[in-house]
Amino acid sequence: MRPAVAALGILVLLAQPAEGLRVAVFAPKDVEPTCLRAIEEVLRGAGIDFDEVRGGDIAGGSLLGRYDALILPGGAYADRVTGNPRFVSALREFVRSGGKVIGICAGAITVVRAGLVRARIERVGLGVGRVTLRLERDRLTEGLPDRLEVTYINGPVMRSEGAKVVARYAGGIVRSGDAILVDRYGKGEAIAIGPHPCHDENGNLNREGAKLLLNALGVKAGEVKTGARSGGTKGGGWPTPVLPVAVALGLVVALTVRGRARSG
Repeated sequence: MRPAVAALGILVLLAQPAEGLRVAVFAPKDVEPTCLRAIEEVLRGAGIDFDEVRGGDIAGGSLLGRYDALILPGGAYADRVTGNPRFVSALREFVRSGGKVIGICAGAITVVRAGLVRARIERVGLGVGRVTLRLERDRLTEGLPDRLEVTYINGPVMRSEGAKVVARYAGGIVRSGDAILVDRYGKGEAIAIGPHPCHDENGNLNREGAKLLLNALGVKAGEVKTGARSGGTKGGGWPTPVLPVAVALGLVVALTVRGRARSG
C-alpha cells in the first residue's frame, strides 16, 4: 500500500463522518487520475481516513478485517482485474464477510462482472460529456434533487437482473439505461455507479455528486463547498490534461469490454 496522493483544491465539507469508518481506495497504475483525486478530496474533506491499495492487496485478502469499504474509481483496469481469479475471489469474500464495495465507471464494470451486482453491461464507450440522472428515492440519493447532472466518460450502461435501481440515465449523451445499481452479497453490499459523480469534465468537484458518494458510504453529508485550485501537475495537484487522459482511459475500457462481448 502507498500513502494517499495529496490533491490540490480546497474542499469544505460539512458532514457527519461514520464513527470509525475505514475506507480503502483502489489506486492501480491504470486508474483514472482525476476520478481518484476527486474521490480522495471528498473523503479528506469529510474527515474520513483512507488508504490507497493495489491489486495485490485485494487479491491477497489483506482488506478483510481491516477496512469497512472499498472504492473502485474509474480507469482502464476492469478487464485486467476481472481476469484474475484471485482478485475476484478475494473481492467476493470481502463483500460476503460484510464489506461494502463502491465501483465507479470501470469499478462498476468490475463489480458486475465479479457477480456482486446482479446486472449485465449493455453498452459502453458512448463518449465524454454530461448526463442527467433520474434518481429514485433511496438512502443513496438522500438530500439530492430528483435529477442530477454528472460526468460520463465512456462508462457502462447497465440493466438490472435483480439489483435495485437507484438511478437511470435520462438525458445528455446517454438517454436511457440503468446508471446506479445496489445489491446485497452475503453480509455485505455492492454499489455500481456507471458515470463519474464526483467531478466534471475539467476536474472541478461536483458538489452534489460528492453527496452521492458520501451517502453510499453511510456518511450524512451537508453542503459541499469548493475553493480556488492551484494549477499545474507538480505537488500532487489536479492533472492539467484531464479530458485527454479521461478519454484515453475510457476508450481502453470501451474497447476491452466490447472485445470481451464479441468473444463471449
